[in-house]
Amino acid sequence: MTQAATTTATTGAGASGGGSGVGGVGGMGGSAAPPPFLAWPDSLTVLCSDGKAIVKFCPGKPTDPAWGQDGNYLINTPSYDAGANTVKDTRSGLEWQRAVAAPPVDWGSAKAYCAGLSLDGGGWRVPSRDELVSMMDYGKLPWPAVFGKPDINQPYFWASDTSAGDPKLAWTIDSIGAYAAPLDKTAANTVRCVRGGGKLAGPRYAADGDVVHDALTGLTWQAQDPNGGTWLEMLAYCENLDLQGFKDWRLPSVKELITIADTADKVPAIDPAFAYIYDGGLFYTSTPTPDGTNAYVVDFFQGATTNANTADANQVRCVRGP
Repeated sequence: MTQAATTTATTGAGASGGGSGVGGVGGMGGSAAPPPFLAWPDSLTVLCSDGKAIVKFCPGKPTDPAWGQDGNYLINTPSYDAGANTVKDTRSGLEWQRAVAAPPVDWGSAKAYCAGLSLDGGGWRVPSRDELVSMMDYGKLPWPAVFGKPDINQPYFWASDTSAGDPKLAWTIDSIGAYAAPLDKTAANTVRCVRGGGKLAGPRYAADGDVVHDALTGLTWQAQDPNGGTWLEMLAYCENLDLQGFKDWRLPSVKELITIADTADKVPAIDPAFAYIYDGGLFYTSTPTPDGTNAYVVDFFQGATTNANTADANQVRCVRGP
């Protein structure tokens, strides 16, 4: 998809966006443990909407209507090293099984399959929900072509996360709309194993007045969620936000916003470091759906992703960085 203008940033997850100090937060704990991600990857393909339909060109300047959507920001655009059996995401540092397991299996069998997979030296596991989201291409669903074509008859992929709200459920991502939702662990779904990644050396979130720093992704978040509005209104709101002396705020993409939705499936599905005002639980992202009349939203009532008409009034939590 051709675009008129974008803002590009390719700094790593530990870097600060315009001096936000996120890099210092990432050092909490004093350990040299490897980071979970080298950088949190964006979608590979640019896609833009005017709020009513997909458009050929993204808005060209900040004064244009609908400026600030996902396609206007190329942040850590992913790149891949593909081998015969594996695909390495050079942005996140994760290495993926190129083919998927067949036939579909229940959640417990999926974990056993990945743990026992000896492909190219072993060390495989079922990916987390956020790791699955990281490989999705919301500009051209479901994922980059290097991973092959999806099977529409078996669209759900297991994640390793159990729902704390109901231990009989585990999180999944579907390969049609790339939506995240918990499903019964006894269901037969597909799995694509992953390896690599590390663990945080210290606490993930650091509250800092009106903002929250995330050491996992390097992003800085608005702590409060203000009154909501339509998708176009929320794009403009974040673009014009002046908070803690910074003016480079934006509406987060779906790949960014889902990372702060708690996989524990609790209410509200967000860490206590964030202020939360319940009003339906839906928060806009900057990512339009392929029809252009809807945008992806994250449901912080339970932590799942869905979509909403761009004319609907939903809440927002702006982001900056990394």
